[in-house]
Amino acid sequence: MIAKLWRVLRRRGAAGPKTVFLHVGAGKTGTSAIQTWLARNLRRLEKHGIAYPEPPEGFDLAVEGKITTGNATPIVEYVVQRRRPRSFDEAAFFAWLDGVLRRPADTVLFSSETLPGGDRKRFAALKAYLEERGCRVEIIYAVRNAADHVFSRWGQMVKRHGSTLTWDQFCRDGTVPFLKVLDSFSSIFGPDAVHVINYERHKHDIVRRMMSIVTPADLGDTRVGRVNRSLSMREMELMRVFNAELSRHKPPAVVRDRLATDLSDHFIYAADLPPMRLALTAEQFARLNETLGE
Repeated sequence: MIAKLWRVLRRRGAAGPKTVFLHVGAGKTGTSAIQTWLARNLRRLEKHGIAYPEPPEGFDLAVEGKITTGNATPIVEYVVQRRRPRSFDEAAFFAWLDGVLRRPADTVLFSSETLPGGDRKRFAALKAYLEERGCRVEIIYAVRNAADHVFSRWGQMVKRHGSTLTWDQFCRDGTVPFLKVLDSFSSIFGPDAVHVINYERHKHDIVRRMMSIVTPADLGDTRVGRVNRSLSMREMELMRVFNAELSRHKPPAVVRDRLATDLSDHFIYAADLPPMRLALTAEQFARLNETLGE
């Protein structure tokens, strides 16, 4: 019933201003699976008035079910200072954004777990720019169990970012970003514009939960196979040793990243070993609770 009504309203034209959704993570809450499904279903999304602009790079990887950083690279470069290249052209960025907004869609969807690192003033300027063009901005953010999240982030740092830290070492400095990010986005876009997803409740079909926020339409099958699986203990130890050797030989960054990515891709997509299980000592639990203020 709702889906039929939605199609009728779309045939009559947009019922209100265009909405721009920013899915901003958090990392390790099914973002790769979400981005894979979105990349594979562009035509299906367009039929329901949703534009998911193809990113400058990484789109083919997303279609293949590989790890990507979503489709919001231009926005990341605008709002996140450390990701802004020296050659960044602000006028060209807004020209690109205007082109996106001219698409025949009621809703535009961007996804990148890098966005929470953005500058508040830049986000405020982006919000004002979009509102001046009749758009409202809504934020989608997923949260999960704090201990599981820190554990998963440690695995990601080892298998994808060259870390040589042990779990205990990482746990000493591991932080949980959820409250800080929610406070930041609420202060910029308003609390009513921030939609929070409980990852633990929806992890078996995280795409369906997210898309229910974006549209009332029935998008059909939204399940995605595991895209970024956790490594086994043996795989993690091999990756840490490999990372240490790469660091010792000091290869060029592009060579280091390529080698490390190829090895972790083999473990993630080709190997078939049981994943790691969370194992926190009493001291580690106490440290996490102290970090969370509990």
